Amino acid sequence: MIDIERIEEQIDQSIEVEYFDEVTSTMDVAHQLISDGRSTATVIIAESQTAGRGKRARPFFSPRDSGIYLTILLPDNPVELSKIGLVTTGTAVAVVKALKQFFPNTQFQTKWVNDILVDNHKVGGILTESTIKQGVPNNVIVGIGLNMTPNSFPLELRSKAGWIADDSNFNRESIISAIVNQFWLMIRGDLNQYLLEYEKINQTVGERVEVTLGNDKIIGQATKIAADASLIITDDFGVQHHINSGEVTKVMTPGGKYLG
Repeated sequence: MIDIERIEEQIDQSIEVEYFDEVTSTMDVAHQLISDGRSTATVIIAESQTAGRGKRARPFFSPRDSGIYLTILLPDNPVELSKIGLVTTGTAVAVVKALKQFFPNTQFQTKWVNDILVDNHKVGGILTESTIKQGVPNNVIVGIGLNMTPNSFPLELRSKAGWIADDSNFNRESIISAIVNQFWLMIRGDLNQYLLEYEKINQTVGERVEVTLGNDKIIGQATKIAADASLIITDDFGVQHHINSGEVTKVMTPGGKYLG
């Protein structure tokens, strides 16, 4: 069981902590807190999720004792609408920075836009959501899910998903605290600088990609990540496409190393 008091001691005292043994999704809890009028920054932590989700409501397997599942809620949004895409890339950098404190010999990479990889397997995902009021985001909700160990992984997932540690010889409270603290630094820092750091650990640029946008597909070379965190793809006809993460259904790298 996660010791919430230890986390509260290690993070900024202005951040509230909500802990649950089991929820459908920490993102669901965050949205409910917004509806209930929550006005302070909050981190929601769960031991397990029965309906954990990623982008496009894809399921995120969230068993007890093998992962870290949390959502950070910022009801007083500090991010401009044009920079919302940078929150996901910035969070990825923040999470990797936190994890490197505990796993210095592990090489973490990212797959655009919200996947965290180890050995070309997905070990974590980030989901950024916001509600818009009068054309301006009035909150930011960021979900973070990490596969820490393979405990309880069904066989069909072991060939796709990865994990960060082979055993449980780590302190979840310290890792969660480090993630929250790194996120806090990021959200109040220069998001453009974090994008530069994201590019250094990103695996997608340079790969041939197949991007699904609803019923349409774009196939080509991922050439760059733009200043707003969109992915620039040059298709087989030489046409450039700026792909916003909110439009994407799926990104594949046929023939690439990514195994997810």
